[in-house]
Amino acid sequence: GNHGIPVIVAGHYFGDASGMAPRAHIAVYKALYKGFGGFAADVVAAIDQAAEDNVDIISLSITPNRRPPGLATFFNPIDMALMSAVKDGIFVVQAAGNTGPSPKSMSSYSPWIFTVGASAHDREYNNYVVLGNNLTISGVGLAPGTDGDSMYNLIAAPHALQNYTTTPIEMSLGECQDPSHLDKDLIRGKILVCSYSIRFVLGLSSVKQALDTAKNVSAAGIIFYLDPFVLGFQLNPTPMDIPGLIIPSSDDSKVKVLRCSPVQVWLHHTLLALLL
Repeated sequence: GNHGIPVIVAGHYFGDASGMAPRAHIAVYKALYKGFGGFAADVVAAIDQAAEDNVDIISLSITPNRRPPGLATFFNPIDMALMSAVKDGIFVVQAAGNTGPSPKSMSSYSPWIFTVGASAHDREYNNYVVLGNNLTISGVGLAPGTDGDSMYNLIAAPHALQNYTTTPIEMSLGECQDPSHLDKDLIRGKILVCSYSIRFVLGLSSVKQALDTAKNVSAAGIIFYLDPFVLGFQLNPTPMDIPGLIIPSSDDSKVKVLRCSPVQVWLHHTLLALLL
């Protein structure tokens, strides 16, 4: 909530950020869990505990995904618990939904709850890679650039197997999740090209693990090309502590795959706009 705080990701400066509630104290109540989710009773217990702790505001990041049954849509445990909190003088803010943007994607049914939906903003974080033929491909990722105007060769992960062997896990190797089967001598000093598949969306693979793999094999940087099955998912800027980016365009990804035979490229980072 403070004002004019430098935003530094992986040692790279992205401007200053300011909040709206300087010196605010935050109480966090965990009621849901990744993969499992949780029960309404856990959320109600968290709301009741927050009220008992005399908080001033409850910010609830969950909301119904569909209209509750019946005419009295607010007769559900969570909304009733929030009504009790409002009666105790707590200002309740709830997310407008977890879907959209599309018609009827916002959901809020209780008049005592202040509902907030996400909107567009004027910030744009853009990385780009320049190929040896001066073709520029944009991507997303909060990452530093390569040094100067040096040129680097690309190498795709499946083309860098140890002893050039083919194994049953070759497909997963394309996601750069395990460095043990990669030839470090082949990759050292090159930009490693990895597949960003549906497994990243499902949480089965991660950018962090791929970054660890790239550092383990001494890659100069990393590029993720988009698997066709990931089309339609929004890719947000991902912090990276080495030069890298994720290519969000399927057409640009095809260009990158076709050029994964040794070709010289360099990575740049630029911050087009950051309005606070």
